[in-house]
Amino acid sequence: MISVCRNLFALGLLCWTTIAAACPFCPPSTPPLAEQLAESDCAVRATWVRLIPGPSDDDAPQTEFKITDVVLDRTGKLKKDALLTVNFERQGSPGDVFFLTGKVNQEFTQWGQPLPVTEESFAYIRALPSPEKPSGERLRFFLRFLEFHELLISNDAFAEFARAKYEDVVALQTELPRDKLRKWLNSAETDPVRRGFYGMLLGLCGDKTDAEWLWARFADPPAPGKDRISVDGMMGGYLLLTREAGFQRLLQTKLLPANAADSDVYAVVNALRFLWEYAPDCVSHEHVAIAMQVVLQRPQFAELAIVDLARWKAWDATEDVLAWMGRTPFDVPVTQSKLVQFARECIKDAKASKNENAVAAGLSQSFLDRLQREQPDTWQAIERIINPRQRKVSADVFDSPK
Repeated sequence: MISVCRNLFALGLLCWTTIAAACPFCPPSTPPLAEQLAESDCAVRATWVRLIPGPSDDDAPQTEFKITDVVLDRTGKLKKDALLTVNFERQGSPGDVFFLTGKVNQEFTQWGQPLPVTEESFAYIRALPSPEKPSGERLRFFLRFLEFHELLISNDAFAEFARAKYEDVVALQTELPRDKLRKWLNSAETDPVRRGFYGMLLGLCGDKTDAEWLWARFADPPAPGKDRISVDGMMGGYLLLTREAGFQRLLQTKLLPANAADSDVYAVVNALRFLWEYAPDCVSHEHVAIAMQVVLQRPQFAELAIVDLARWKAWDATEDVLAWMGRTPFDVPVTQSKLVQFARECIKDAKASKNENAVAAGLSQSFLDRLQREQPDTWQAIERIINPRQRKVSADVFDSPK
């Protein structure tokens, strides 16, 4: 799993862009229900009636529902107790209750997949705050439904936080349920992907005892062959509570030891990104960049470190970065291209900052010149990776045969 995650991060950050301002330690989510409703023209609660076979074997069946509640209707055509037919198959039994949303395309309504609902989940949908309302008001509503007993509701509430800005979550710190967060983090029933987020929340609202409690969640090395999910968020929460002292403790135990588990190192990398992007008041950018240079020394994490160091403009690391040329994993053009990109970004930033990093830029320029002069084939292969050119089609391809 770690190698897959690492490759995804490397691809996602290859262009040295800034991390989006979504809430950290939350996985990507589908659009929450409030957003889906806001983008819909129609929404109804309806009961399943029957499947309607297609006119031929090649035609898909349709599904018939009976509308029980009209939530939204910009067409003015939907009525309670009316029958509604959608152009796809949805298995069910008579009386099963669903929630459907649709978009109007000229005179035709394209209905989305029906969502099974209960009285509780339908009441939740009816009470959803509009996306237009202030973020604090909206998140305060969804905070009540994290770990709600009905999965549809708790998943939707979590999706709202996953798409929220970090500063909007911080604004709720005095209202965060500290005791519940501990309970959720300790429960085997809590979805593992949420624990990182809950660990960060505990870091926002907890105290020194919570810091040690969080530390105990990841202090021991993971079992051999097993990766722990969401440890990075618990590390982030720990760092929010302990700041520089906790940062040094984390590095000494989870990063500097030669036998540190890869999953723990990867979690530290994400915690460093969190500190840089969201919590620079806890640990200075200078110290975070130095820690990432320690990560750089590990071959399996060097690609990740190089991308972050470039994005952070940590040009003090230039000599160490470029020294990877020719060494595994930077012994093939696809990975060597990242060294070239680092060097070019360094030179570009030196010009923009009026040569504040002139020494690093000089090293970078020498590296590029030497590579182009001494390894022209490698240089050309790297250029094709960085700037892939579309194959030109000869005009006579389109000529009619004579």
